[in-house]
Amino acid sequence: MSTIINGDAAAVSNSLTRTVNDATNTNPIVLQTTVAHGFYTGDTVIVDDVGGNDAANGTWEIVVTDGTHLQLVGSDGTASGAYTSGGTALNYALMPAATVVSDGDGPLEAADVAVALEVLLDRTQFLNKLIARGLAFQEQSVTRVIQGTPWSYSGWSPDIPANGSNWTVPSAQGILWIPLTLPHGATLTEITLYHKGNAGHGAFPGGAPTMPVITLLRKVAATGVETTVGTFTDASATAGAYEVIHAITLTGLSEVVDRTQQYILKLLGEGGANFIAGETFYCATATFSASQIDIGAA
Repeated sequence: MSTIINGDAAAVSNSLTRTVNDATNTNPIVLQTTVAHGFYTGDTVIVDDVGGNDAANGTWEIVVTDGTHLQLVGSDGTASGAYTSGGTALNYALMPAATVVSDGDGPLEAADVAVALEVLLDRTQFLNKLIARGLAFQEQSVTRVIQGTPWSYSGWSPDIPANGSNWTVPSAQGILWIPLTLPHGATLTEITLYHKGNAGHGAFPGGAPTMPVITLLRKVAATGVETTVGTFTDASATAGAYEVIHAITLTGLSEVVDRTQQYILKLLGEGGANFIAGETFYCATATFSASQIDIGAA
């Protein structure tokens, strides 16, 4: 009759914890355990609640010197207090040992392999539990710089200064189409474009040109249908503010990125009777929030 063996995470947690009864004032510190620890060189252990020799507490890679002693790699107890009492060493390396049958052993029974299977399943369940305790879905806000050659441009020409690639416009209301590459499922919240008008405008508002406009477009790749997600006009209040590098920011977005669609930032340059050639586009940034999985200490 078949027997089902279930993994038991608690068995692993108990079996991998050893009580400490000494911690030396040496470099590195050597721990002594009350019973055989069963650990391996290269394992990672968490040492906690060691009294007196506080330098022993922490997370360490270990070197096993014998069945009840292990060195804490990178530790230094020479300036710490003398060991007084207490302490545990918890092994998170998940490198268990089990006795299994050899060729020629027999006749065999289920019990001959059950222990080895239990060890494996216990450690598997313990690992699942450890990961589950450490998983944290964190909403993070990310700002990504958008650089490189625009998809398409009309009336703009590349300008290659020493510090990168900018674009200038010699004619009124030139258009740049700038592709955005964003992670699927992220929520796009803000677009900022860095721009500078050329010198020579009269005092605003009378000397202002028709101001540049940025527009975020969503395009269905399969059909080519475009939808305007948002738009914002350069709000520079003075010629001085307009003729230095400044931000044109489209805020208040809540666009969930869909990989089946394309996102395009359109820049319509200045125009009107007060147009002056030579305005410059430098770069743009996209700010979005996205959930990511962090595996922290359990």
